[in-house]
Amino acid sequence: MTRIVNDLLEFDYLDETTQSASAPGRPRVLLAIKASRRSVIAIDFRVDRIVVESVDFSGATLYREQLPQLRPMPGLKVVARLAEVINRVSRHVGLPVIGIGLSAPASYGSEKEKTLNSLYLDWEDIALTGMLQRELGLGWPPIVVEDVAQCAALANVTEFPQASGVRLAHIQIGIGAGIGLAGEAYGPLLNSARHAELGRIAHLPLAVDGPLCACGATGCLDSVAGFPALVRASAACNIPLSRDAGAMNAYCAALLERHHDGDSVATNAIVSVADWLGRAAAAVLNLCGPNKLTIGGYPLQLGELYLETFLRTMSTYAPRAPEVFVTTRHGDNASVVGAARLALRPIFDDPLGEVGGFIPPRG
Repeated sequence: MTRIVNDLLEFDYLDETTQSASAPGRPRVLLAIKASRRSVIAIDFRVDRIVVESVDFSGATLYREQLPQLRPMPGLKVVARLAEVINRVSRHVGLPVIGIGLSAPASYGSEKEKTLNSLYLDWEDIALTGMLQRELGLGWPPIVVEDVAQCAALANVTEFPQASGVRLAHIQIGIGAGIGLAGEAYGPLLNSARHAELGRIAHLPLAVDGPLCACGATGCLDSVAGFPALVRASAACNIPLSRDAGAMNAYCAALLERHHDGDSVATNAIVSVADWLGRAAAAVLNLCGPNKLTIGGYPLQLGELYLETFLRTMSTYAPRAPEVFVTTRHGDNASVVGAARLALRPIFDDPLGEVGGFIPPRG
């Protein structure tokens, strides 16, 4: 133990203080992690926005920036924007950066760390992490990437004791949809081809003769329950939709206000998309067998009407839903919190494997 502690002290991870003894004998030595000596950068890359946070070892947010997404989104343009933001955030915080976690709305090719594919970004085999690493240059730590739903699951599962055998499934929906799984009780499924297939839940067929989906099929989950489906169902409300980073949230807030004012179109639109997602969530419960289920994305902005309808429909097809469905304090920030956990995990796994981290230039 003394050797381990001495190594961590030498690498400046720990603070050591001596507490006066209340009884005869050697005073106790107290140890604490130096939370604010280093930082990691978490990037939550969505179809509609980019959120970048600098986080210290305690999980405290040191800096946060939200940007509108680029349209169109060619890989090189995205990489240049992300590199510029990472540099700006690291200079602002001024601490060594020892990890970068990226939450991305994409599925992965056979070499997960190298290629990403996304119907909604028009990406095919984009080597995002490698391109970004080259754009940043020498000295930066490796970039760890997972899809948005999986990052959210990694954050939400921390709300529950691991000893309880938690199996958490998270459904993320906005423009596109995905499933994340977390919890040691899931075992090999977390890294299996089956989990990769579950990530394609956006194109789960639900409605016969439903709206046309971006994939070319009709009646997919995304076409009946995604954010574009909500906008389509509430078109008569004439709510303007901007292109800035908060567009989805602002639209949902305005629609919810119309519902509270008694607008039946707004009410029916919210109920419709919630009902469809409830059907899909029941399939996830029956297929994956989680004992905790969370959701993320625009539904969290639509209040009790959405959540009550969602839970009622899910319970119709999966009776145990009321004991499984939960919300967490992270809300729709879960994916950026999960990206920070991705960045921190290699350091906690092997803290002596890194030396100092990237030190941003002054000015």
